[in-house]
This record gives sequence, C-alpha cells and structure tokens, in this order.
Amino acid sequence: MARTKTFKETEVIDKAIRLFTAKGYNGTSAQDIVDSLAISRSSLYNTFGDKQRLFMKALDQYYKRSFSQIIQLLNRSTDFPATMEEIFKMVVDQSMETGFENGCLIVNSASEISGHNSDVAAFIRKSMHRVENALFKAIDRAQKHEFISKKHSARALAGFLFNTLVGLRLMAKAGAEKKSFENIVRLSLSLLVKDSD
Repeated sequence: MARTKTFKETEVIDKAIRLFTAKGYNGTSAQDIVDSLAISRSSLYNTFGDKQRLFMKALDQYYKRSFSQIIQLLNRSTDFPATMEEIFKMVVDQSMETGFENGCLIVNSASEISGHNSDVAAFIRKSMHRVENALFKAIDRAQKHEFISKKHSARALAGFLFNTLVGLRLMAKAGAEKKSFENIVRLSLSLLVKDSD
C-alpha cells in the first residue's frame, strides 16, 4: 500500500526556494534538502525525483509568484509610469524584507549555473524574455498614446528597465541601503517623463 503524503507540495517547494536562494544549487547537498524541507529522503525522491527536478520546480514556483506578477501588472497597465512605480516599490519592499537578503532565486541562478546547465539556462532565458517583452509592449502602448517620452525606443527602455529590476535584486543581496534603491528608481522613472524629450 502506498504511503499517504503528510505534507503540502507547495509549502515544501517554498522551503526549497529559501534553501536554494541562500546556498545556491551547487552549495545545496541532498542532506541539506532533507533537513531543510523536513521530509524523509524517500518522500523527497518519490515526490520530486532528484535535486535537479526539485530545483526546476522551485524556479517555476518562484517565477509564478514574482516575475509573473510583474507581467500581469504590465499587461493590465493603462498608466505606465504609475505601473512602473508600483513594480519598483514592490521589488524594493520585498528586497528590504527579512527573507530576501539572499537575493532573487532566478537572478542568482542565472549567474551561478545557467552557463553549464542547459535546462536552467533555458528556463531563465524564457522567464527573463517574458518580463522584458511585457515591458516592451507596455512601453510601446504608452508611447503610441503619447503618455511617456519617445526619446528612447520602446525596446531600449524595456531593456534598461528590466536590467534595473535585476540590478535592484542584486543590490539587495549586497546589502544596499534603501536610499540607494530610491535614487535608482527616481532616475529610472525620470526617463519616462515627456518633458525630458
């Protein structure tokens, strides 16, 4: 008779997200996973398979809770500067919260292992492309309706703002102060103002 699971998969993956963000993929051992997730080794392998599959599930769940939220805000945006201000505030607030001091799982993974793990690299490329493309579409709409500056192309602005979001996550990991975040956000938003043409 198969044993009944005594844990919720999403809660266990949340623990895996925190573990992988703190220690990295390569720095996380099988014993670390068992200890941190508080499930038996048999339950771990029966439910998630190996470390790689657990890590991919962690990336996917993290993406859906953070990056996809940004995409939804951009897709619904009718006031792009206000939307970007909301997104920046969300990222900065999260970055200053306890639990985010280890940075962003996707950004961390891009620098740690995407260069030698094709599955991770493909997932990260796809995730980042979706965010940048959502930025591009929202900027393009705003420029066509003359709500924001056209001094820079929609594609260039999308790339800049996306890299700013990534940079804010890296700054959080480095322990930057809130004032530094605020200065970068203020400068980034100033590029959208029509008077800057």
